[in-house]
Amino acid sequence: MKPPKKNKDWAKEVMDSLNMAVEMVVTRDPDLSRDSLENVYQYGPWLCLKNRGVTDAVLGEEVTAYAIEERIKDFEIEPDDTLNYSVNFLLAYLDSHVFLQIISEKKMDEIMAYIIDNYEIDI
Repeated sequence: MKPPKKNKDWAKEVMDSLNMAVEMVVTRDPDLSRDSLENVYQYGPWLCLKNRGVTDAVLGEEVTAYAIEERIKDFEIEPDDTLNYSVNFLLAYLDSHVFLQIISEKKMDEIMAYIIDNYEIDI
């Protein structure tokens, strides 16, 4: 499907994807341990690929590796960031779009700012 154009549409897509990822984690782990939610960001690249209709397995691996690597770099700088599962998912999802050159880093920052201003997420 085509990527959104407006920040509010991006925000809706990203938040819908976050909700889907959390639902998948809850399905896999009904007891929902803290570790389960901390790793929900790993669904970000997969949902990006799904939403953009990317089926190339090699490209999918590259996107996933990039997005996960970006999160791990941040975790090395700020280990407590692992607790912000919502933000980590949003960043992984949007980083995947940056890697695919669908959005720029600047656009990613705009989308994140819009989400933070308009949605209740823990940051």
